This record gives sequence, C-alpha cells and structure tokens, in this order.
Amino acid sequence: LQQERGRYLEMFDHAPDGYLITDRSGLILEANLAAAALLQRPSEHLHGKPMAIFIEEEERHGFRSRINQLLQDDTTQEWETILQPHTGPPLPVSMHVSPALDHHHQVVGLRWLLRDVSARRLADFTLWKERNFISAILDTTAALMVVLDTNGCVVRFNRACEVITGRTQDEVLGQPLWERLLIPDEVDAVKAVFSDLVTGHFPNEHENYWVARSGERRLIRWSNTMLKNRSGKLEYIIGTGVDITAQRAAEELARKHQEVLAHSMRVSTIGEMASGLAHEINQPLAAIVNYAQGCVRRLESGSFDLPDLRIVIEQIALQAERAAAIIQHLRHFVSKGTPQRTPMDINALIVQTVKLAQADIDKSGATLKLDLNPIPSVAVDDIQIQQVVLNLLRNALDAIAQPAAARRIDIRSALGTGHAIEISVCDNGRGLSEDALEKVFEPFFSTKGNGMGLGLGLAISRTIIEDHGGRLWVTRNAGPGATFHFTLPLKNPGDDE
Repeated sequence: LQQERGRYLEMFDHAPDGYLITDRSGLILEANLAAAALLQRPSEHLHGKPMAIFIEEEERHGFRSRINQLLQDDTTQEWETILQPHTGPPLPVSMHVSPALDHHHQVVGLRWLLRDVSARRLADFTLWKERNFISAILDTTAALMVVLDTNGCVVRFNRACEVITGRTQDEVLGQPLWERLLIPDEVDAVKAVFSDLVTGHFPNEHENYWVARSGERRLIRWSNTMLKNRSGKLEYIIGTGVDITAQRAAEELARKHQEVLAHSMRVSTIGEMASGLAHEINQPLAAIVNYAQGCVRRLESGSFDLPDLRIVIEQIALQAERAAAIIQHLRHFVSKGTPQRTPMDINALIVQTVKLAQADIDKSGATLKLDLNPIPSVAVDDIQIQQVVLNLLRNALDAIAQPAAARRIDIRSALGTGHAIEISVCDNGRGLSEDALEKVFEPFFSTKGNGMGLGLGLAISRTIIEDHGGRLWVTRNAGPGATFHFTLPLKNPGDDE
C-alpha cells in the first residue's frame, strides 16, 4: 500500500497540469509541482492558504459563486478564470473542480485541475485580430468579395456586396449564390464556372449580372480562385468582383458615337468621289439611252427584225442592272445600320471596294495591282472593312498625286502571323516624314494641304480594325512611298466570351 501511494504521489507531483486538493472552505491541503509553478510558490508554502487569494480580485465573486454552487449541488464545475500568482502578471487558466466524497457521500474536500490557457488565448486573440483585420479590409475595399463553400453557398458577403445588392450578409448567408442574386438566363453558365473551380481549374475570370433587391441589374466582372485546407482539399471559392455596369454603358455610348462618326466619314468620302461616281453611273445610263434611241428609230422605220430587237432590249436591261448595282453598292456603303459581323471573303470585299474607287484610280493615271492570295473567310462587318480599305486606297491616290514616272499602288492579301490575315496597301508616292510616322493615326492630323482633309480617316480606320481584334500600322518603303498594313484575326475576338 505504501509503494502504491508512493507511485501515486510521484505521478501527482510530475503531472503536466496543476493539481490541488483543498478542504470544503478552499484551504489548500496538497499541491503538485505544476500547481506550485502556476501559483509561483513552493508546494510547502501553499499548505493552508485559501485558494481564493490566488484568484484575480475582479474574478473572485464569480469564483465563490461557482464553489458554493458545487457544494450545494454536489456537481463538477468547469470554467476559465484569471489567476493572480504570488509574483508576475495575471495568468488565464481553465479550472476543473470536482467534489471529494467520504464513504457517506458527503463532500469533505475539493479536487482542482488547473491548466494554463494563455497560449490558447493568445492564439485565439491573434486569430480574432486577424479575422477583424481581414474583415476590415473586406468591408472597406470597393471591390465585391464573396466567399462560397463547395456547395456554392455563401459564407462571406462583404460590405460592397451588401451595398450593390441591397441585401445584408445575414440574408444570403448559407444560401446558394444562384438562388438570390443571378438572372435565370445566367444560372447555368455561372454553375459551369463554379464546377470548373471546384474541379481545380483556377484562377478564372467571367462576367455576369447580379440582381439587386430593387430589381436593378449590375454587370460584374469576376476574378475567382480557391482556398485549400492544410490537407490540400478545396474548402472555399473566393470571388473578387468589379461593377463594370457604368464602364460597359460608356463603352456602348462611345461605340455608337464611333458608328455615327464612321457613317459621317463614309458619306463625306462619297461626296468627295461624287464626280467619279457620276461618271460610273453615267456610262450605263448613256448606253441605255443609245440602245433605246436605236430601238425607236427601227420601230419608226418599220424595218426591224424581232431577234435583233430582242438583243438590243436585253442590252438595255443589262446596262440598267449595271447602274442599279452601282447605286445599290453606294447605298450599302453609306447605310447607317447596326454593325453585323458575318464570315466574309476579304478578297471579294477588296475587289468591290476597288470598283467603287475605279473612276478616281483611272483619273489619277495610277497602275493598280491586286495580289490577292487565297485566305480563309473572316467574321467582319463588311461595310466597316470596306471603309478601311477605301480610306487607305484614297490616301495612296493622294500620295501619288504629284507627277511621277510611274504611279503605282499595290494591294496584297495573305496569311499573316499569329493566326490572322494581313492586308497591305503600298504606294510609291511622297512617303511620310519621321514626325508624320508618329502622328499619322492621331485624330485631326493630316499630311494633306490646308482644307484638304479632316485627319479622321486613319484614326477611325485604326479604331475599326482594333475593334475587330486586329492591328493597323504603317511602314516606310525601301524606295519611295509607304505601306499601310492591317491584320484581322481568323477567330472572332468575341468568341471567347
């Protein structure tokens, strides 16, 4: 029995947690080494001391109430309190106190288990500070921040999200994102993005509308990523969003203004080409008049052959169709419709554009060479691309207006680099100065004489090409003149969306 007690006392003394035994009133009878260390007194100096004196003064009332409750109910009590050791700062501890009973089941003393929780409290406090810090960042940033669990349910909804939707975090917490905030037409697309993230395809970006409580729709551009736990398993999806509703509206307004300006430039161009176009239309009209007068004379003379007359009438119809085709082409070119991108044969567009400018080409005395290589169809707005080609062609005609031994313009099409086609318009005219090379695409810059141009044609042309996902630039020739190039991607830039 003595050996057994010795082993018990050894275990008692060297236990990692503090153990105390007190009488009913709380006077210390026994204390192990860990308890003495927590109270910062030798074990022998603790004997007979009331436990209450080691409790921080502000905590003592609650301490006594718990002890009284334990003695009254004969139940175990567990709580956290603050010790005030003999020396040193206050120490947070957890207390587990249970009654010691005699053989009559009467409480004769108390058993105390003390455990230092300062490290845990520090960790909790640090975590609390970090959470508050992160929360402050999330709620003060202008960006929308939403955190979803692996089921797509909202676990965090920052202040910016609340403002833009008119909904509080409590309203959406724990609910699938798509049930409250999305328009029905976009639910499947957003679920597909979410599935990609869950299966490890991150980060990713997309755009979709959120619907506010008021019913207002806001277009959000999202950048998404994921958060894994320590084991590497997906835990949360994090979306960072920017409201681009106003930006997209401004872009749409700018696009409409650009369309109006481009239309005005097309009308202006046709006005500048009026004399040449009048000549083009006059030719079939003159032929019609001649053929009609010939028919009248034969009919009046009474000597006519029906087969010959049929041929003449067919010629009248042919020339009328020719004139109608020219007018139809002009109407199409100056039309003010919504841009429509459809797969087009760019070589055919170039040929049509050359026909439109043929009178001016003939008048200039220039030699025009078409080097049109086989190229795939490209999704473009045909009117806009014709406008670009016509502008470059007319600039080339202006550049070779000065007398030269051989005025020449070459238009070439070919497959370019980077999965695109390249169109070039080359002339052997006066060329461009170093200053003009840098400014030629700026609005209102013109190399023509005063009053000879607005200086908007190349600026509009570059905008049209860039809007198609291509590039427009100019290079000097090894000899006289300059070459304007533009590319068009074989893939429509809108297809990725």
